[in-house]
Order: sequence, then structure tokens, then C-alpha cells
Amino acid sequence: MADECFTRPRLAAIHDALDPDRSDLDAYVRMAEEFGARRVLDVGCGTGVFALLLAQRGVEVTGGRTSSRRTAPY
Repeated sequence: MADECFTRPRLAAIHDALDPDRSDLDAYVRMAEEFGARRVLDVGCGTGVFALLLAQRGVEVTGGRTSSRRTAPY
């Protein structure tokens, strides 16, 4: 279950702007590339930042989340 603060629509709208440095995801992107991943299930995808990084590289991504308010519309 998501923390209460993450169910607020206003937080979902500004979350990525508050944490713009997502270099922490570089290692996971490299792993997907090393494994030759063509499809990835992103469980707990949040606002979809990781899913978008993979999709930009041609990976088919399905994101799953517990809070519909957390995922920003793209």
C-alpha cells in the first residue's frame, strides 16, 4: 500500500520536478541493455520515468502501480 502522501494528485504532478536527477536508474537501463531485454514489466512504476527511459530505447514496457493518482499522464 502506498504512503498517504503519494496519493495526492498535486504531488504526482510535481514529483519528477522535485527529483530531476534520476541517474540512479542508469544501472537498471544498462542491465536491460546487457540482457537484451525487449519487453519489461515495471512493477511500482510511479510516474513512469524508468518506463519512459526504456521505451525511448525501443523496449516495450508495461507499468504497474498501486495508486492511479501517482502516474502522471503522458
